[in-house]
Amino acid sequence: MTQDADGQHFTIDGRTFCEGRVDQCVLLGAVEEWTLINKFTVGQGVHPFHIHVNSFLVTSIQGKKPAQPIWRDTVLVPMSGTSADGTLTFLSRFLHFKGPYVLHCHILEHEDEGMMQLVEVQETACPPPPVDDACEAE
Repeated sequence: MTQDADGQHFTIDGRTFCEGRVDQCVLLGAVEEWTLINKFTVGQGVHPFHIHVNSFLVTSIQGKKPAQPIWRDTVLVPMSGTSADGTLTFLSRFLHFKGPYVLHCHILEHEDEGMMQLVEVQETACPPPPVDDACEAE
């Protein structure tokens, strides 16, 4: 979340949700490691991250390996409890589903305010990821 003269902004990767923009393109059959960072903001807390279709294996929470494997489709992205960012790392396999779906914060107000992204799994090469918050209408 960020705050400026226009108010609060709920973002992922610095962008609010846009229905016509693919933020994460992944090749079918790929295995990827993603690290989620909960940017430190005074007065804010954890965000429950949820991804549709694909479950993931949590490999690190705040830089520490979990005692046992943790498979999830929803997980709390921690805060450090200090002035540092919270981190969570996971592995995801994109094996069976081809097409678009979303990932988002599972706090309804955050999701509704734009803390969501469109993911698309493709069989061919993916375009480069967007570099700004531009929203292309479909």
